[in-house]
Amino acid sequence: MAFICLLWADEHLNAWRQLSSVIRTGQPSFENIYQSSFFDYLNSKPEKLRDYHKAMHEYAIDDYRDIFIHLDLRSTKAILDVGGGFGALIGNIANAHKDLKCGLFDLPEVIAQVQRDDVYLHSGTFFNKLPEGYDTIVMSRIIHDWDDHKSGRILNNVHEALPPRGVLFLIENLTDRITNRASGLTLNMLAMCRSFERTESEYLMLLEQNGFGEFQIKPLNSIQYIIQCHKL
Repeated sequence: MAFICLLWADEHLNAWRQLSSVIRTGQPSFENIYQSSFFDYLNSKPEKLRDYHKAMHEYAIDDYRDIFIHLDLRSTKAILDVGGGFGALIGNIANAHKDLKCGLFDLPEVIAQVQRDDVYLHSGTFFNKLPEGYDTIVMSRIIHDWDDHKSGRILNNVHEALPPRGVLFLIENLTDRITNRASGLTLNMLAMCRSFERTESEYLMLLEQNGFGEFQIKPLNSIQYIIQCHKL
């Protein structure tokens, strides 16, 4: 819990102290306090970036322990985890499917700290060109960090990187399938990132706008769902 506590007890806590302003204005309190977007702030502070990804890694270890059971990889030959941090998700797939080519893509500062020899490592930003040579891409808890415009840019780059009929697995919270509609999570995304948790229809609309279709949706756990779709 150490890195998770560090994550929630510093900048997140400060942003939540100004939650009344977020609700009144619809603007992220983080940017008001730190005069920077959340991810630009992290990228400018190596220790903060490391602690953030260690916290995300701890979440991922539990959330994706059995991910290879939930993803239909029967026709997959090569799979790339985009924005996969230190590689907990793709590492579990690599361990279970020795015959698959597995890749991990994240910022150079993140990839430099990855200690895995069972996956191919790629560095860059998902707002630019992504590595090719993979027929399947998985993205978990990425799109919810961004507004519709930036989410569209990411999905368009995913679309360009995939071959015809390539597969995208998008793992996100679907608010209309969650009992409490993830209201607290949405408030946090707004306070921190100028973003929000989305409904199933909102995700499908984003995907359709960026060239994906043939959707299949199934639960991963109590709040996360897997949206499987194809490049059209």
